[in-house]
Amino acid sequence: MLFGLQIPFPPDFLLDHTLLGKESSERIREHSRRWTQFVSGLWRSTEDVTYALRFDLNQNHKSIDTYILGRLQTQKSLESINQAQILLTDLQRMLESFRFEPQLMTRVQLQSLLDNSTHRYCFEVCQEEVATPIRQDVSIAKERGRSDKDTEFSIPKEFVYQCKIYGIRPWWGLGGTFLVPFSTIASQNNSVSVCILLAPTTLKLKEQELLADIARQAESLAQRQTKGGNFTNPQVNPSQNKTDPQLRWESRLYAANLRRLNYPFLTTRLCFSDDKSAAQQVASAFSSTIREERSYENPVGESEN
Repeated sequence: MLFGLQIPFPPDFLLDHTLLGKESSERIREHSRRWTQFVSGLWRSTEDVTYALRFDLNQNHKSIDTYILGRLQTQKSLESINQAQILLTDLQRMLESFRFEPQLMTRVQLQSLLDNSTHRYCFEVCQEEVATPIRQDVSIAKERGRSDKDTEFSIPKEFVYQCKIYGIRPWWGLGGTFLVPFSTIASQNNSVSVCILLAPTTLKLKEQELLADIARQAESLAQRQTKGGNFTNPQVNPSQNKTDPQLRWESRLYAANLRRLNYPFLTTRLCFSDDKSAAQQVASAFSSTIREERSYENPVGESEN
């Protein structure tokens, strides 16, 4: 079941009298927090719906057409039709609370939108992944040749490759107005389409345990005291305090991410065009904006001390 709304134009949200901030920067941050609540309201434990925010560069009218689409992934029946209508009504109500004026799309309009999605090139904007070097003496779980005593604290083997720990760099939040990506879209001479997919999901128990384990083990191994040598020997090998700031940083990131995933979504961003360079330029603009606009911020209640 496919449903959708077209957004004819975005309102000037800085003029919203319900915003409490006095400066424009404060009002942007407050407005962004409201959008976070908006997205959270789309979460469903049934995991049977996918949303799409789509931006199409309209060369005929020199504008960027905006759509919010949804697909209920159930067999067509009277119950599924009613459920899709409920989701559509909720989506429309939530958009109107942001002073949008969404227009209901007909079945013909939805089909036309699907038929026009036949671009030759597609670039995907993925979550940034990194491999951070760590101390070579860090214990790795289930590594051959190590005793249980040696691996009291050890990094889960799924996160380590060639003495590097796998890490992710998620988007911590809006830091600006996304001026660069949309300026890049508007400057293209060929049709460009950007589709942001959003699907509610849940973390499995094993996934939660693995994230908690990597955060706990990395924090423990980032700073540890080694045992001294044989003190009866004149050549005494004293204990050492070994630290690894990079490993400690990764542990904090995993712990922060686990706390943020109470109502998680699967998401991806796709940039389409018949012009390869146009699709690549738009994808690069979105990638750099997501990566650089806002740096990591400590979760509430957590400090570096």
